Amino acid sequence: FQSHYTPEELVQPLIKHSLEYLIEDILLLYAQKKVNKENTIKALLKLKVCDVACGSGHILLSAARRIALALARVLTDEEQPNPLSIRKAMKDVVRNCIYGVDKNPLAVELCKIALWLEAYNPGEPLNFLDHHIKCGDAIVGLAHRSELEKGIADEAFKTLAVDDKDIAKTWRDKNVKERKERTAKALQLKAEFEKSTENSVQEAMAEYKTFNELPETTPDEIERKSKAYRKFIDSKGFTFLKAMADTQVAQFFIPKTEANKDYLMTDADFRLILSGYKGWQDRKVAKAIAVALEQRFFHWFIEFPEVLNEGGFDCVLGNPPYLGGKKITTNIGLVYLEILKANFLNGGGVADLASYFVQRDLTIIKNSGFVSLITTNTISQGDSKLVGLGYLETIGGSIIYAERSVVWPGQAAVTVTLISVSKSHWSKEYWLDKSRVKNINSHLTEGNEEIMPFCININNSKSFIGSYILGDGFILDKNEVVQIINENSNSEDVLYRYLNGFDLNGNIFQEPSRWVINFFNKPEEECKSKYQKCYEVLEERVKPERTRLDKLGNFVLRTPLPIRWWQYADKRPLLYKTTATLNRILVATRVSKNLIFTFVPNGYVYSDALVVFAYDDYLHFSLISSSIHEYWAWKFSSTMRSAGIRYTPTTAFETFPFPKNLNPQQELQLESIGEAYHEHRKQLMLAMQLGLTKTYNLFHSNAITAQRINDTDKQVASLQKHLEK
Repeated sequence: FQSHYTPEELVQPLIKHSLEYLIEDILLLYAQKKVNKENTIKALLKLKVCDVACGSGHILLSAARRIALALARVLTDEEQPNPLSIRKAMKDVVRNCIYGVDKNPLAVELCKIALWLEAYNPGEPLNFLDHHIKCGDAIVGLAHRSELEKGIADEAFKTLAVDDKDIAKTWRDKNVKERKERTAKALQLKAEFEKSTENSVQEAMAEYKTFNELPETTPDEIERKSKAYRKFIDSKGFTFLKAMADTQVAQFFIPKTEANKDYLMTDADFRLILSGYKGWQDRKVAKAIAVALEQRFFHWFIEFPEVLNEGGFDCVLGNPPYLGGKKITTNIGLVYLEILKANFLNGGGVADLASYFVQRDLTIIKNSGFVSLITTNTISQGDSKLVGLGYLETIGGSIIYAERSVVWPGQAAVTVTLISVSKSHWSKEYWLDKSRVKNINSHLTEGNEEIMPFCININNSKSFIGSYILGDGFILDKNEVVQIINENSNSEDVLYRYLNGFDLNGNIFQEPSRWVINFFNKPEEECKSKYQKCYEVLEERVKPERTRLDKLGNFVLRTPLPIRWWQYADKRPLLYKTTATLNRILVATRVSKNLIFTFVPNGYVYSDALVVFAYDDYLHFSLISSSIHEYWAWKFSSTMRSAGIRYTPTTAFETFPFPKNLNPQQELQLESIGEAYHEHRKQLMLAMQLGLTKTYNLFHSNAITAQRINDTDKQVASLQKHLEK
């Protein structure tokens, strides 16, 4: 999702506003002679730092160097220890303090190599790191043992595109019933859960302690430690807890089909196994373990027991992957999004993937811990804010540092946000964009926290994002359309003009320049027999990419996209059903420097680059084009780097309080104002032969005023040439 290399100038502010505070607190006690050297060394080596999407380990290396420098200073009583002292300290720091997780096995190995190289001392073996740097999906899995008590979630049996509706419903109803019955004897079950899992934990921890205390000074000792670690992960306590955690999560991923129904497990069976009343080595659990291996579930309390048993990490640093809400479904799969929505607070909506990492990070740190991240600027906006920083609000944490718009060093045209949070209330200084402030709210501004507005029922089903076709092969030019219709006249039923953002803002008539094939929900056999030519086009241009396999033989795109390759990724049936009776509709581009609304004829297929509003009257055009709505939209939508506003219907439109109880005269005035404005703008664009974007850029240009025109301005010069032409 993002580069595995992170520039050092972005890493250092993260360390300064998180790990540095922890180190300073330890060294201050030593300087004040409140603790001796031995205890200070122990305190530094007791720090636990993790990167939950560590990549090749660049951020972990920077953190390890900072702790190693502090440790070497204490060991040598020198402000600037020699390189040999720092390297020896580094070996101890890597062994005791540094943890990392990444879903990419290659990244995990590269991270180990980077740490080995940094901590290598001549004549000594490399650190054993298999128990500290691990491969797994940091946000799909359980954080704490107590989460096992939740049992099998009803959401795990939600009907998705690949599921048999009847089978999914049967198992969901069964699970709902069992969970209701369980509620009646919650206390008894809780006691049984504590007893059964505690025994497994104690057994696993005994094995882990034996392994962890083994020395690492010779190659033989490293080999002995490696064998002891394998013994730990094969121990009865570890395998039982992992199998139960895998089984709980796997129910989301197992398709609810005839072939799989005997592998599904509902809450009652899960409880019996968890409480020790039923054996766990059966085919249902085996299936779950296989799914977990494929999906790389990561259960923190099992993988890092010595950390989670002590309350969690002291500090999480990182550069988590960024992936917009809708792209999660396209790139990772609908099941993946469903499990995030079910298992993370405020997980619904279209939050960026990075925001789920924020919430996960906060669940695995101590109450006195820090999370410090390089992330996307949407982290403080819309659904992403609710999932990440919104969770921080619920636990009473503090945002202590933020730089809201930092240009990524180098050639990549990327703007990121740096942010550090404390899990508890912060009583020291706050920094916002390099300035000291009194506090920082979840919008990453100074001041008291603002309450997000609620959606208003009357605004429901009035705004839509356009169709997400996922495949340029659906798109045709005019000549291709004519040729297809000549060969197969039925094709007219599934050929539509296709309006995208470029056509809307660049074409003076706001007309589509291309066409698109749209099979809606039609079954494959009907498409193949009735619309043969269109089907052949998609079979040639769309199917190969939709059904492409990776090296392991798995679909690159998650189901149902490869299975229903002739259909759009998101067809938006409610959009077209709601607007079916309208002659024209109101549209705007989702991403734009200027928020511009305009009417277009109905009957097109609208691109996902557009927001469509189910209105055909000038009254609503006036209200939605007003400065009041524009301010509201900028405040409650997200932004997209230098591109401007990314209009979010759920937070900008559905929450907007349109005026109520207008009298007929007021409504007539608004109609008249809207019509006059829309018509004037249309005539201006026709006269100048300019599209919406260029017209608004000139309107807002500081080089053109009522008093003067700046001839040296590029936009003015371009306009003059255009008008002359």
